[in-house]
Amino acid sequence: MDTGVDPTIPELRGQVLEGMDFLTGEGTGWLDNDGHGTAMAALVAGTGAGGGVQGLAPKTKILPLRVANQPDGFELAAPEDSIIKAIEFAANSDAQILSIAVGNRRTVTTEQARIDAAISEAARKGKLIFVAAGNIGDEKAKAPLFAFQEGTIGVAATGRDGERAPYSAHGSFVGLAAPGREISLRCDFPAGDVCVREGGTSSASALASATAALIWSANPKWTKNQVLRVMMETADGPSKTPRNHYVGYGTVRPDRVLLDGEGDPGDPDVNPMFERYEAALDPPATREPSAGEQKEPGTSGGDDEEAGTESASASAGTGDGAEERAAESGDADRGIGGPAVLFGLAGVVIVAGGLAAWWMRRHHDGGTA
Repeated sequence: MDTGVDPTIPELRGQVLEGMDFLTGEGTGWLDNDGHGTAMAALVAGTGAGGGVQGLAPKTKILPLRVANQPDGFELAAPEDSIIKAIEFAANSDAQILSIAVGNRRTVTTEQARIDAAISEAARKGKLIFVAAGNIGDEKAKAPLFAFQEGTIGVAATGRDGERAPYSAHGSFVGLAAPGREISLRCDFPAGDVCVREGGTSSASALASATAALIWSANPKWTKNQVLRVMMETADGPSKTPRNHYVGYGTVRPDRVLLDGEGDPGDPDVNPMFERYEAALDPPATREPSAGEQKEPGTSGGDDEEAGTESASASAGTGDGAEERAAESGDADRGIGGPAVLFGLAGVVIVAGGLAAWWMRRHHDGGTA
């Protein structure tokens, strides 16, 4: 869910499905006058063809849902309307992962009931929703509207050193982090040579989405809850607390799951971030476990058959679960325990318009992009 995706650039040829243009109410989502959505899609699904961007999950398929003319605003009377419609569309599609990397500064809306209904329906349909936390630094109160919504996972941006990027918004809505600095992008969106550029929380949201796609493709029988749980368990987290408001549970590490076999997927029916929220929905998205119930054990080894993990992308900030929102860390530690390593493993994800998942050009131990 972004500014659209141009399917003609070399690295995205054959990677982009027919989506929808929610600004015009018709079309395929292939129009991108800004280039942001195209750049984000290439980070997820780029094949590297023609000297272009090599994405983190190069077998991903992109489902472009055009919701904005530019990543930080809309030419609409009700800016949130197109995103709501895109989430509704994605919830009823084959997409499994939704990425929202555009948004605005509105914090009050008359459409809250529609937003709640769209997100809850996506939860019931087993979708993961990642939202860029926003590039507004310490202006926590000005994070994008969708950053504060229950059921969505806010993604912060980190650098090669594993520290939060100074511009990355923080708050209880931050659930995970991913690299947003020194990212391989086209010098000019969407064309031009590939350069190392500032990717922002948009790129971080795309990388988190692509990480989920890789894990899901290796474990196609897992639910969204299990994919999210192993992402949380294997992340490079804050050094002093389980999570904080700057990087959430930490920077994603798909290599730990797929190469090292780390992470326990646990109970398929319990969301590790939004357990109370999903159980309280009417009807509930997942059942509420009984007292003392043991979570189902599991292993992180994947099936040999690669799954068709799909993702839809939109733009906004995300919200952590009620429990995480209430328990803001007093820890001043704004970094993670160590730098993240993201490997270009083959995954399949359908991204709605603007997922930004980039191949890490220097994928040695301790390397981050």
